[in-house]
Amino acid sequence: MKKLTIIFVILITATLASGQVIKGRLYDYNTNKPVENAHIFLMPDSTTVHMSNKKGWFRIYKSSKGYDTLVIKQPGYYKQIHVVNKVGKGLPQKIFLYPENIKLDTLCYYRFDNNVYLEGKVFDKQRSKKIPGISIIADNKKLSYSKLDGGYLAIVPGSADSISFQSEEFKTKNVYIGDYKKKESLEVKLNRKIPVKWDTAWRNYRNRIGININQLANGAFGMYYLRLINRKHAVGVEGVGIYNGYQVNLYTKDSRYKGYKISAIYRYYLSNKSRKGVYAQGKFTVSQFDFNPLVYYYRADYRDNVSTKESINPIGFGAGIGYYSFLPRTNRISINLYFGLRYLPMDVPTSYTFGPSYYESTYYLSNTWWYLYGAGSFLDFKFSICVAL
Repeated sequence: MKKLTIIFVILITATLASGQVIKGRLYDYNTNKPVENAHIFLMPDSTTVHMSNKKGWFRIYKSSKGYDTLVIKQPGYYKQIHVVNKVGKGLPQKIFLYPENIKLDTLCYYRFDNNVYLEGKVFDKQRSKKIPGISIIADNKKLSYSKLDGGYLAIVPGSADSISFQSEEFKTKNVYIGDYKKKESLEVKLNRKIPVKWDTAWRNYRNRIGININQLANGAFGMYYLRLINRKHAVGVEGVGIYNGYQVNLYTKDSRYKGYKISAIYRYYLSNKSRKGVYAQGKFTVSQFDFNPLVYYYRADYRDNVSTKESINPIGFGAGIGYYSFLPRTNRISINLYFGLRYLPMDVPTSYTFGPSYYESTYYLSNTWWYLYGAGSFLDFKFSICVAL
């Protein structure tokens, strides 16, 4: 096995005055927790030991020009060496110690030979999940790896023009770092070598048919059809038949209506997850409704009312956010929740005049119920079960 090489670099501080204070804070690279009781030496004095406290902090007073090498030791971690000079930069607030159980070919530090400090996160491109254990390599040497949260920190040698992100499960991605030397931040998305079964399921089942369960309680039956264009986009149509729509009146009889709504749907999936995820949806609606009876009331006495018949053909639109999740052990059946806003006007006369010309009475229509719980309600909520075909 090739012997592990550790390259240690210039990183640190100085003030031009004597009695310089050297301080820093030590963290475990894997857990991001402070490292306590680490041994810090200011060489060439190897007998005086300074230790980090419970919060990982250490502080050393440099009183001699000859003491310029900082050595950090802790069982279970790679040793680190920092050269203390008079560049006036100071130690970084965070110094990460790498556990010995990881395999690194080289360990570099900032501000040496134009080294580049990079940090960021690594994602699975198809599933939008953060990926741990991805090796970060430059000049054929492993510099670092991504942690459990997908985050990584790497000091790239100044001689390297590019870095690569490598893993057994994912395709290698080479990134030219020239554009990132000033940004010091790089987010990477990797493609799997062999796609996960659930990631390709949509290719085999592009057609989706769903039933809106909650509409059955409102005297309606709704279904929709979607066609997946690709992983992100889908188009379709939704049809709703209302067979028992009504207004609840306390003093008069109920207004009742029947009709239908047909909507063109566009859906955009906000994540690449195949098993569950969130989507945005917009729709354009045409409809037809027959009111029989449509009840108008007399303002002076709500119990006095007249009934008439009306037919309307309103046009509306809506948009909202939805969530879907496939049932366990199947890639065919999913449950869907949708919540959005809708506009579908009730285009009927708001008043009705009845009686002879010399003794006319005006009756009025309350359409608030239509926009609260009727077919044109502003809030659009659906709970549906969908089958992929």
